[in-house]
Amino acid sequence: MSSQGFPRPVPYQTSFERGIQAMAQPEIYTEQQIHQAIINNEMFLEYMPTVSLAENLRCVGAEALVRWKHDGHVVEPMAFVPVVENTPVAGALTYWVIDQVAKELGPWLKRNPCTQIGINVPPRGPGPWRVRVCGPHIKAAGLPWLHPAGGHRAGHP
Repeated sequence: MSSQGFPRPVPYQTSFERGIQAMAQPEIYTEQQIHQAIINNEMFLEYMPTVSLAENLRCVGAEALVRWKHDGHVVEPMAFVPVVENTPVAGALTYWVIDQVAKELGPWLKRNPCTQIGINVPPRGPGPWRVRVCGPHIKAAGLPWLHPAGGHRAGHP
């Protein structure tokens, strides 16, 4: 009640405002939910083109970006990637990405060996850890090349 004895007005919020507020507060998912999403094949890849400035913006490859379709909508990467970054699920997700790139682009990359596909790997451990752990998996997936600096470039000669 206000000092004059009148009820305080209830703030009115439109459905648009509620939607905006819900978008501003993304749900944070658990490790288990994300692992289950990998098992349930809810993850998918989008490819962001990379261009060469020296070659008049010619497309020279792409970066593989993992996405998650959950309950009919695409989950923002910031709502699930940081959750798994330093967990065993990060390895499972990395292997899934490598396998998916091999399935989606493997034969095409072999025919176009100068095309680079960037695959982000977890920041765990130094560069040699990434090469030791991810390198054999990339080779087993049939992808032709592993960038020695720890950043993975499938398809580079």
